[in-house]
This record gives sequence, structure tokens and C-alpha cells, in this order.
Amino acid sequence: MARFRFYPQQSFFDFFRTPLSLRVEERGDFYVPLLTITLLMILFFTGITGRGLWTPDEPRVAEIGREMALSGNYAIPTLDKKAFLEKPPLYFASVALAYKLTGGASAYGARIPNAVFGFLTALLVLYWATKVFSPLSGFFASLILSTTVLFYQMSHWGIVDVALTFFITVSLFGFWEGITRNEKYFYLFYVGIILAFYSKGLIGMAVPGITVLTYLGITRNLKTLLKMKLVQGTILFFLCLSPWIIALYHYGGTEYLKIFFIVNHFNRFFAHKGRGHIRPFYYYFYNLPFLFIPWSFFAPIVAITMYKRREWVKNRAFLLFLCWAGFTFVLLTLSSTKRTIYVLPLFPPLALFFAHSFTQWEKVMFSKKIQRYLFSLAIVICITEIAILSMPVYILKHILASIIFLVPFSFFFYITWCQIKQRRPIGTLVSFILLMVALLSAIPFCLYPSLDKYKNYKPYIEKLMGSVPKDSTVSLYKPNETMCALFPFYLDIYPADIENPSNAKKFLGLDSHSILAVFDRKGHLQEELKHVGLSPEEKVVIYKKRCLLLYTYSGVSGKITYKRSQRGFLNQNRSILLIDKKEKNVLKGNLIRTRVNLLKQTFFPRPGISSSKGRARTCF
Repeated sequence: MARFRFYPQQSFFDFFRTPLSLRVEERGDFYVPLLTITLLMILFFTGITGRGLWTPDEPRVAEIGREMALSGNYAIPTLDKKAFLEKPPLYFASVALAYKLTGGASAYGARIPNAVFGFLTALLVLYWATKVFSPLSGFFASLILSTTVLFYQMSHWGIVDVALTFFITVSLFGFWEGITRNEKYFYLFYVGIILAFYSKGLIGMAVPGITVLTYLGITRNLKTLLKMKLVQGTILFFLCLSPWIIALYHYGGTEYLKIFFIVNHFNRFFAHKGRGHIRPFYYYFYNLPFLFIPWSFFAPIVAITMYKRREWVKNRAFLLFLCWAGFTFVLLTLSSTKRTIYVLPLFPPLALFFAHSFTQWEKVMFSKKIQRYLFSLAIVICITEIAILSMPVYILKHILASIIFLVPFSFFFYITWCQIKQRRPIGTLVSFILLMVALLSAIPFCLYPSLDKYKNYKPYIEKLMGSVPKDSTVSLYKPNETMCALFPFYLDIYPADIENPSNAKKFLGLDSHSILAVFDRKGHLQEELKHVGLSPEEKVVIYKKRCLLLYTYSGVSGKITYKRSQRGFLNQNRSILLIDKKEKNVLKGNLIRTRVNLLKQTFFPRPGISSSKGRARTCF
């Protein structure tokens, strides 16, 4: 086994320096990637279980993958048995495959592909930075990317953008290898573009394609285009895309093609008819620093280091990363639809040149001002860690869990303080990374259980539908994509959609087995239905003004009657929720006595009185 021989008076953190300051016998360099991969596995593959599907994106992705696995149609994604053409099918197919490997549809099965894509992205960044810069840069780059809060969060969340980020990284890595090593790697560039397109559409082509053109234009090396096998790449691209385009035309004709390319790409980019998440052009200017936390705190030091050393002139790889990050940011800024998760393709290049900058710190003065800045940052991370690790004490009453995670964190914080005090830049950065690994590893156990109460709608849907007979006909009133996904995923029912209040009243008036479910965020839908004389029979409050409502046949006439509810529909103070304004006016004079009598009659019926089934009841 390889042993390590350090220079005299060197600390443990000198292990992470470049091979110039570390003598390793035989294959000693193997242990640095091994340590890195171990930390990456801890970060990506813990915390994907033990919670339900979180809104807004996970239910939709999980249900599309479930329907794809059941139908066997891997060409056209469907949601609630309707074509879903916002995204291509690649990621949904990977979710369907995960379901088959894990024995059925589940919340953690929907997250497995994202964890794998996030892990592979970090591994590719590790290899790329090690090859272009140094092993130390590879260690920093992969863990900077993995400990960025947004990338870590999205890798534990079932969304498409992590797969898009991975394939864009694969594409640009293939381009770099093609111009520096072997032209055959240009085929990897085209394969990456194809898979990025199949992940999220045209942006998977735009980012690597224009990044390459920008880089070749700045380096005045456009002749490289002749060596990139453009003809073969174009033929390969159309051969791989044409089967899916033909499938779209086969199932939906030109209408499906229009929806995918025009409505969900060009209209969203140019904000046609208000589609998508419309944000001002400066949205990412003030959001990106928060999205790249905690490493955005180091941005001033990185900028000063890179400016002093003129890295974009010395290193062509650094220039490629700069073009990648710069063009992606410009493209996202020009788009009218903006979300925080759209910036994920920015993170690999940012991690790469942040890591390279960190390795140059020893060549730049580590002044006392920077020392105080780093110590302040360590204090901020410390306070954040203590706040997160203290949550189980107050929420879950698991004092032991907090102690278990506080012990290693305190150790890493002490090491960080020692490294800053001794003015060791490399040791300081390594201890910061270990500090972030400890922090993020604690989040699934300390923070996720409390968030699951607000982000997971499974208990509310099961509670609401518990009193619904099996032979009932259920429909949804103005459902969003989340509701269209949750009912089939958890209950295996496919409710019809109703978009008009008058149609809702006609539907409920058909027979006594008709049930209308409503997910109301701000109370607007409930008010709409009140105008046509409908009042909910059951109401479950999820969070603040968000609630789930059930309307039945008994609420169609002007007189509001209610069937007996299960105890689960009561709120914490044992009172039933008010759902009708007229009844409130009638009982305003004797409110307390009426509530007490209702509870007695409901849960403790007197002998000799018939069952409360079908009995009229006022709800408060």
C-alpha cells in the first residue's frame, strides 16, 4: 500500500496541496480522488428517501415517469393521460427505469436519476479540472459544485435541469478534448448536444453550440470548425432526433410540433401571451449571488486573484469556462421566463475557475484583511449550522441527532479557525469544504422532516379522500399540474378537469356519487363556486391559505347540508372549520354553545337517536 512522506513541519492539510509539496510513493495520488468520491457519494446519495413528493415540480415529474412506465410509450410524455410537451422524454424515461429497478413508483425512485446525474457531473468536473489544472483543482472544483446549496438541493429534487447540466458539461468536455487531444472526441461533443436536447429542448443545443463559437471567435481560431466533423455531426444529430420528431407528428400531427417548438420554446423565450415565469431582465443579477452560496462570498477574492494573474490570457481552458459561464448568463438574462433552477448550467464553469483561483492563493498575498474576511465567513457558516442542527431539538425532540452532527461540525470549525490563524490558504479552503459537507449532510436529517410537513401533500390528499366511496366519480376544478399529478400518483385515479363554475354545478347535480375536488391557494376558487350556490363539504387546510376542498351532491341545493366528517378533518383546537357564510349569520348569537353541542352530537351520540349519517350539521 502506498505511504505518504511529508516534508518536516507540514500539517495534515498539506496532503491536499499539489504534488510539488507532497511526495507520494507509487500510487499515492489515488487517495485524493478516493476521498473526493467518498465525500461526493455522501452528499448525493443521502437524503433522497424518507419524504414525499415536494411541490411544485416533483409530483409532475414523478407522475409522468409512472405513466410512462405503465404505458410503455417512451416517446410522448403524458400527465393525467394527456400529452405533456413542455419537455422531451429523456429524463422521464430515466425516472420510469428507476421505478422498474426499485420495484414500483415511489418518491425516492423519482429522485434517483437526479442524484446520479448530479454525481456524474461532479465526477466529470473532478476529472476535467485535474487534467487541465491540477489534482488540487479537481478536488476543489467537484466539491465546490456539490456543496453549492442550489446544486445540492436540486440533486435531491426530481427536476430536469440537473440532467441538462450534465449533458452540457459532457458536450463541452468533448469539444475541449477534441481540440487538445484527439479529433474523435468531437463525436462526444455532438452526443452531448443530442442528449442535452432530449433533456430539456433547444437550450441543450444553444448553450454548447454558441459557447464553442464564442470561444473560437475570441481565440481567432475559426478554422477549427473545419476539423470538427460538422457534416458527420449534423447527420448524427438528425438521425437521432428524427425518430422522436416523427413520433410527435404521428401522435399529434403538426399541433404537437407547434406546441413543443413554438409554444414551449419561442413563446416562453419572448414572453408571448404571458407564458411561463415572467421576470425582469435584471432578475439573475441580484439572484445569482444568493444561488451560488456559500462560494459567492469568495467572489471578490477570486476576481482579484484572476485579475492579477490574467488567467484568461495564460490558460485557454480558463477562457473556455469563462465563455461558457458568460454566454449562459447572457442567454438566461435575455429570456423572458426566469426561474432560479434555470441557472444550474452556470455552476460547473463557475466551480472550475473558482477552484483554479483557489489554488493560486499561495501566490497572492494572504493579507490580514482577507484573513478577517474568511474568519467572519466561518462564523456565518457556524451560526447557520447551529441553527439547522438545533431544529430537531425544538421540532422533532431528537437531541441525540443534533449532538451527533454537532460534534464533527465543531471539529471542522476548530480546524478552520486554526488554519486561518496560521494563514494557510489551502488548509483554510479544505476546512471550509469539510465544514460545508458536514452542514449539508445534516440537512436531510434535521431540516427535511420539518419541511416535509409543508411541501408534501400526500397526507392531506389521503385524508380528504378517505371518506369518498370507491364508486364515486371524482373531478378536479381548475387543477394545476401538481393536482393533476398527485391524485393519479397516490390514489391511482384520473379525475376529469372542470374549468367553469356552472359546469361544476351541473356535474355535482348528476347523481349522489359525483365529487368535486378543489385545490385552493388563496380562496379565489371557493368564492367562484359560492356564486353558483356551491359550498364545500370537507375542507383540509394545508398551509396558511392553501386548502383542499371537497364538494358533493348534497351541496347543490340552496340549503347547505353536511355529512359526518372523520376526526382527521378537525383542526388542532378540535373545532370544525367554517365553510358557509349564511350559517355563520344564523348562529352568531350563540356560537360557543352551538359548537359544544355539535361536538357532542357528532362524536358522542345519545342513545335512542338515529345515526348522524346524512344528518344536517353546521361546521365551525
